[in-house]
Amino acid sequence: MKNVKKVIALAMITVMTLAFTACGGGGSKVEKFANSEAAKTMASQFSGNGLDVGISSVDGNVLVFTFTFEEQQGEDVVAAMTQNIDGLADSLGSTVDQLADEIGQDDLVVRFVYVNADGSEIASKDFE
Repeated sequence: MKNVKKVIALAMITVMTLAFTACGGGGSKVEKFANSEAAKTMASQFSGNGLDVGISSVDGNVLVFTFTFEEQQGEDVVAAMTQNIDGLADSLGSTVDQLADEIGQDDLVVRFVYVNADGSEIASKDFE
């Protein structure tokens, strides 16, 4: 359970940090950010403590944060993650709106994906 709270806090910090990062240039701003040195640095800073964090983009407007556990998590953690991911919606709604304004992507979707060490998806959710 302690690990679950850490992952949720990490996810919130990640999005809040992104809210202060603007992207410029042509093409999809979300894709440009996902491929930027800033994103790579952020992912490496948040990786550790049993998690590997990846940032990517899909469909031009979806910013994907993939949190992969380095060790296989038991059913109790999987159940807690599945239950707690829905609770992030209230916490992240305004942050996603702020991020969309910052990077100039009105239709931004932020997707959190939690993956177990064996590659199986634990939980995922889109925030708009």
